[in-house]
Amino acid sequence: MEDEMRALGIGDDDIAMMMVTIYWGINTNTRQAAFWLLTYILQYGPHYIDLIREETAPASPSGPKTSIQDPNLAHLHDNCPLLNAMWNETIRLSAYSASVRFLSADTVIGTKILRKGNRLMIPYRPLHFDASIFGVEYPVTEFHLKRFMVKHGQTLTYSDNWRPFGGGSTMCPGRHVAKRFVMLFVSILLHRFDIEAVTKNVPAADEGKPVLGLMSVKEGEDLLVKVWPRS
Repeated sequence: MEDEMRALGIGDDDIAMMMVTIYWGINTNTRQAAFWLLTYILQYGPHYIDLIREETAPASPSGPKTSIQDPNLAHLHDNCPLLNAMWNETIRLSAYSASVRFLSADTVIGTKILRKGNRLMIPYRPLHFDASIFGVEYPVTEFHLKRFMVKHGQTLTYSDNWRPFGGGSTMCPGRHVAKRFVMLFVSILLHRFDIEAVTKNVPAADEGKPVLGLMSVKEGEDLLVKVWPRS
């Protein structure tokens, strides 16, 4: 990639910015999304693992049942409603992003005056716990994989309250790539291995302060699993 960019005459600063976005995505939100998604899948147990295997198997119709080879990403994205619903519910609960805006003029919101020259931080997490939007079918503080599958839930990702990737001009540009990467990783993992959770509870997340994406696991918490190849 670097050689191709240099061949196009792209300078060091621009190359560095491009590389940072890639490493940032790999080392922060993508791996954390995969961790939380697997955590919730394992908490539901073998039944849901089997359902995910069943709906993702057509992504590699020519491969053995214990592997996904030459995967069809379009199938994972368009024809796996259970996996997609679990992805949406995972990032609803684990997203802790915020936007920061510079106040170019005095602004009045309700009874508050926001003075020009200051910065305003807008956390999005409370939007995902709005019971009037996300709590119509199930409690907002709990993980429910069918929240995004019922009739009402199929429109939740179009709600103004849906902000797992931020919003406006700073919305995460890699959100679609991250989703496909995580869904592919989880699919391959569940087809190649049997996995059992040793830790019976979902580890606590670090909710100390807003971050640029998804929350990490709280220090001292973790998910322990047993992993062995499928026969």
